[in-house]
Parts: sequence; structure tokens; C-alpha cells
Amino acid sequence: MDHQNDAVDNDNTQDLGEPRGTASAQSQVEADDIMRQPTTDHDEPRTIASAHPQEGIDDTQPTKDLDAPRETTSAPTLEGLDEERGVESAQSQEETDDASQQAEGLNEEHGAESTQWQEEAGDASQQMSAQPREKVENLCPQTEDLDEQREFEMIEGNVEFMEGVDEAVNEHDDADIDEDQMRRHQLELELARARQALRDLHSIILDLENQPTCAARRIHHGTTYRDGERFLRCAFCPAMGIHYSDSCPTVMDTTVRKQMVQEKRKCELCLETFCAGDRECKKWATPCYHCRRYGHHSALCDLPERSQQINERLANARRSYQWYEERIKTLEDQLRQYRDH
Repeated sequence: MDHQNDAVDNDNTQDLGEPRGTASAQSQVEADDIMRQPTTDHDEPRTIASAHPQEGIDDTQPTKDLDAPRETTSAPTLEGLDEERGVESAQSQEETDDASQQAEGLNEEHGAESTQWQEEAGDASQQMSAQPREKVENLCPQTEDLDEQREFEMIEGNVEFMEGVDEAVNEHDDADIDEDQMRRHQLELELARARQALRDLHSIILDLENQPTCAARRIHHGTTYRDGERFLRCAFCPAMGIHYSDSCPTVMDTTVRKQMVQEKRKCELCLETFCAGDRECKKWATPCYHCRRYGHHSALCDLPERSQQINERLANARRSYQWYEERIKTLEDQLRQYRDH
């Protein structure tokens, strides 16, 4: 009996346990479904994207669409900046070109003005220099040396001073002045001028005497006398064995001789055609007969001509010096007579 009751109790217990187990199982399934449903819903795009790569790319297309406007927006902006910079650089280049053109125009104007000014200055200087030159040439047409011109101008200046003294005396003749006083004043002025001219001539004579000179060329006495010189040809004329080149009577001017040597390309030491004029020349160590210097042939030395000019100037200066000495004595005697009265 007891066993029967226990069996009944066990059956009841099993009957009661089955619904609980079923309910718990169902609730567990529902919970699992609930938990899976959102996960499955959220995971489907990921699964689809991973399973179908192309479809995933299509799904991400909006991202590219969002990036595309950025690229299209930045590209026009850079191009616009480049265009603006290009326009600005072109404008600055044009302004620079205009400024350079203006500067060139100013330089050309200044250059033209400076050129015109230089031409005017040159013309003025030529006119100023031409006037005294013409005067000197008129006063001394035969003098070519500067020192001789200076001497001649000094003498002419003394003459002009004397003429000026006479004119001053003539002007004072109309005034009520004693003739003796005027004459005495004139003599004093003339005496002072004569003494100054005498001092100038003395310095000129000393200068001329200190200049180097030599004897004149032996034009008519330059006959060859050596046996080996019978066939010696003159460098300036067709003569052969008659005279030396230095004593050539046909061409005596040194300037003409130098010109002939240059035209014929002859050596200035030996006057030969095929000579370089260096240390190999046979006349390299031979000094000039007239000036005793090296580097030229005796026939090309201009000291004989200069010596002749110096001697002529020296003779003229000495004559003028003597004349002023006598003039000073005469003036002193005349002044002494006026003082005695």
C-alpha cells in the first residue's frame, strides 16, 4: 500500500515536472530567438558585404560620393589661385617692362643730353684753343717748336707792352700834365719791362744750352772709303758705293726716311730687308753716331735736325739778349738826364 502511494506520488511529481520543463524550454527558445534576432538583423549587412565584395563596394559608394565633392571643390580653387597669380605676375611683368622702358628712355635722353653737352664743350674748347693757335701762327709762321713759340710770344709781348706805353702817353697828352713827368714815367715803365725781358731771355738761353746737340750730318762729305763698301747700296736712293745712307743727299729729312723704312719693312738697326731687328741683328750693339744711343740707325736719328733748330733759337735768344742790354743802358741814361734836370 505504501508502495502504491509512493508510485502515485512519483507519477504526480513527474506530471508536475513536465510542464515546468516544457515551459522553461520554451522560454529559453524564445530568449534565444530574441537574442539572435537583433544580432542577425545587425549582422546581415556585414555578412552580405563580406560574402559579396562588389555589393559591399556599392554599399560604400556614398562615402566616395561624399569625397568626390571635396576633390572637385579643391581643384577649381587651386586653378583659380593659379590664374589669379598668373594675372598678377603678368601685370607685374608689364609694369616692370614699362618701368624699364621708361628708364631706358631716360637713359637715352640723358645720354643724348650728355653727348650734346660733350659736343658743345668740345666745340668750345676747340674754338678757345684755335684762337691763340691762330694768333701764334700769324705771329710766328715759321716756328714749329713749342719752346720757340714761347720765346717768340715773350718777345712779341714785350713789343706790345712798348706800344701800349706809347699809347698811354698819347692819351695823357690831352691832360694838363707836365711832359717831363710823362716822359719820365714812360721811361721807367719801359725800363722795367726791358729788365724783365732780359731775365726771361737769360733763363731761355740757359735752357737751350743744356739741351743735347750734335754736329750736322755730313751730307756732301759722306763718301765711302773702304774697299768692301764699293757695292754698298743706299737705303733711300739707288746710289751704290757712293755715299752712306746717313749722308744721302736725295732724302735728308728724318721723318721721310722713317716712313720709307716702315713702308719697305726694313730693320731700323741695319736698314736691311730680311732682318727681325732683334739681338741677331749685326747692328744690335752699335750705338747711334749722333746721339750715342741704341735702338736705331744713325740715318734715322733726328738729333741733327733738332740740334740745328736749337742752335738757331739759341742764336736768336742771344741776339735779343744783347739788344735788351743795350736798350736798358739807353733807358738808364735817359732817366739820369731827366733826374739831373
